[in-house]
Amino acid sequence: MSLTQSLNEVVQSTKDLIETVKKTYSQHDTEIQKILAVAPELQRTFYVDAVNGSDENDGSQNAPFRRMRKAVDLIPRHGRGYIYLQSDYHMDEPVFARDCHVTIYGAEETPRKITFEQYSFTSGGKEYRAFHGFRWVGSSYFNFCYLNIDVPVLEAEYAGLPSSHFSSVVSCSTSVHTGNQGVTFRYGDIHIPTAEEGEPAGHVIGHYGPISIYISVMTASGTGLKERFTRNERTDSYIMNVSLDELP
Repeated sequence: MSLTQSLNEVVQSTKDLIETVKKTYSQHDTEIQKILAVAPELQRTFYVDAVNGSDENDGSQNAPFRRMRKAVDLIPRHGRGYIYLQSDYHMDEPVFARDCHVTIYGAEETPRKITFEQYSFTSGGKEYRAFHGFRWVGSSYFNFCYLNIDVPVLEAEYAGLPSSHFSSVVSCSTSVHTGNQGVTFRYGDIHIPTAEEGEPAGHVIGHYGPISIYISVMTASGTGLKERFTRNERTDSYIMNVSLDELP
């Protein structure tokens, strides 16, 4: 087989993979819409304002919650939730999607910034480092829109610890694959710290089993998105609408 034939096969394989991702995402969305048509109570909308909100509020536009976790925890299993951020947000606790589809919106004119707090934990008698992020539980999906996501700079107090898969913006809640999981990044930016800023504290994706990843109209600031996009480099562990080589 000539080099040209081999390259053509790689190109065609990539195109086929892109179509598979699009088809899977479309089918998943269609099935959810069917469920919501007969059970509208499974769809919930909440607003979050980390500056002026209160968890004593009802989560409406004029009475937002303060914590994102408060809002996401109210999304029913097998349901769909829409979370609108009315301020930038610092993750000081994990947010879990439990067998549901979660869409988190920033602002179209000026995307909201999401930052992440670091911590350490002990497992099997060994200490690891991590940062609070978004966690899949069961068959779940995160959809991020109009958000600027900042992977944190590794803090000195955690520099000597090995990283865990929780050192990721989005990760599995356990090391056991428990269902269909995926994530979409649309209309925003992912920032990986530059050498001048410091060592990145982790990755964008931390997963074990197969997941679907969709990226559209995103920018990448900083450096090394390809190297810091996923902790799991096995090509059979994810399907994407773009290849890692296409990431800036």
